[in-house]
Formats: sequence, C-alpha cells, structure tokens
Amino acid sequence: MLDSAIKSESYSIQYDTVATPVMNPVGNTYHSNQSVAITCATGGATIRYTTDGSTPNGSSTVYSVPIPVSGIGANVTIKALLKKQ
Repeated sequence: MLDSAIKSESYSIQYDTVATPVMNPVGNTYHSNQSVAITCATGGATIRYTTDGSTPNGSSTVYSVPIPVSGIGANVTIKALLKKQ
C-alpha cells in the first residue's frame, strides 16, 4: 500500500465573555437612601462585589440582595464582577 495523503486541521478555542453587570439605580447623587440591585444577562453567572472601591475578585462578597446606600453624606463606590462557573 502507498502512504496516505497528509491531513491537517486547525483548532481554536474562544471563550465567550460574561455580560457586563447592570446596577439599578445608576451611580449618581441622590437626596434619599438608595438600594442598589445588580443584575446580569448571563445565566449561571455569580455576581461578586465590593463597596470600598477596590477591584472585586473571586473572593469578594457574593451578591444576593440589593445593597443599601444610606446615611447623610454617604459616599459609596460599588464595583461588581461576574464570574461564570
């Protein structure tokens, strides 16, 4: 028998990106206490967040209920990260 023809295939792995988190209400100056809800369009993603302005990571608090922002002169920076398991 003769040798076969050479067969070549190329493979590329591309991961989808988890949707950007949405916060409601949006960041702004308010004249009353607020309750900030975080949502994600990607099913099965875990929302992790910080309230001190630091960058969230896989060890940050898991979001489960709206985050209260209250008190006279309150100044809170919420950052959220979505992690797909």
